[in-house]
Amino acid sequence: MALGQKYYSVCLVGLALFFITGCKKDAEPQEVDAAAAFFLAQAQAAFEEEAFNIALAFTDSASAEAPDLAAVYFMRGRIYTELARFDLADSSYIEALALEDDLQGAWLNRGNLAIRKGALKPALAMYNREASAYPSASVFLQMGRAYQDLGEPDSARMAFERAIALDDSRATVFMRLGQLLGEQGDFTQAIDYTRKGLALEPENQNYKFALGALLNANGEAEEAVTLLQPFVDASPWHYWGHYNLGQAYQRINDEAKAATYLAKAESLQTTQTELDHWQMMAESNPQHLMLWLRFSYALRRAGNTTDADRADRIAYALAPDYMESSYQDSTLLRGHRRAIIQMASGEVEESIEIYKSLLRQQPDEAQLWLNLGVAYATFGRIVQARQCFTTALKYDNRFLRARRYLEDLDKAFYDPEEPGNQS
Repeated sequence: MALGQKYYSVCLVGLALFFITGCKKDAEPQEVDAAAAFFLAQAQAAFEEEAFNIALAFTDSASAEAPDLAAVYFMRGRIYTELARFDLADSSYIEALALEDDLQGAWLNRGNLAIRKGALKPALAMYNREASAYPSASVFLQMGRAYQDLGEPDSARMAFERAIALDDSRATVFMRLGQLLGEQGDFTQAIDYTRKGLALEPENQNYKFALGALLNANGEAEEAVTLLQPFVDASPWHYWGHYNLGQAYQRINDEAKAATYLAKAESLQTTQTELDHWQMMAESNPQHLMLWLRFSYALRRAGNTTDADRADRIAYALAPDYMESSYQDSTLLRGHRRAIIQMASGEVEESIEIYKSLLRQQPDEAQLWLNLGVAYATFGRIVQARQCFTTALKYDNRFLRARRYLEDLDKAFYDPEEPGNQS
């Protein structure tokens, strides 16, 4: 499962200054005061920037102004989903539906969460509930996925074809149908649908891989190479990409390149196993910042910086004391905010230097030591992170977050072979 896979509805919250129509079918506009509308708009903007903790704070403000507004809970569901807090997301959608039982997108999103848990039949029931009021390509696409995972290919194909009939501009549906047909061994049709999906999003590297893998399986190795080679170059951590490319070179009798990529694929099996493990650990324990940082560290070592940055953002959003610390000294607060901006931009080294500079001014500030430790942990620099958390406890022995981070750090990162554990 790729990190950051989106599981929220295309139904966005429609905002106006005094009125919010939401997504309720044939409903009168729900009157909302200007403040609630403003806070929801700000939550949406923060969500789109992946500033998830800020988005949640704005939903709290909106809820204070309009506690019975279903759109607030819908937004929270979307945010919690992106933070892998799936139980909280589902609870948010349930609260939204308690206020508006036919809120568009809520049953769809609940079904998506059920699929994540492997509850495929309950997911289908939720999709049917959504489709009965709001038939859309989105819901039939997800139905097809559920049927496919249940081993019901005929029903899956019907759902995918229904999605295409409703909207033939969605590349994902063509790709899913191509995958389904490929699993059944119908490579001719699978390739045809996958080409259509790639034509809709020609720069999508994952779609190029999917088509390349199908072409390779169908014996069309030369064209497969033209798609798989750039994918592998851009994704040095991808086991299946290297394996398929090695096979394709083997089929066109380029034994040297075949040996290179197949050997690399073999070495990547361990890397992929590690990535799968840390993703599972992070998503199973989504409240633990250190597990997300450990997943990020594994991704970064594998060369997948895009997903690593996203895992970092999830980690930082789960640490309100880290992101929203209350410093008494205004200079420290301004410096902390600068460090956060650098961190959010992926410039972690710069944030480390900012915290070091602040600590030279006030070396007994426990919160600064905690934040510096988090920054070090992002890079897998475990010796330094441990020293920072220990120092934070030295200045405040009741600092529970520092104690928990210290405990989680050793559980998540300890490996005597890693550079970060060699002082």
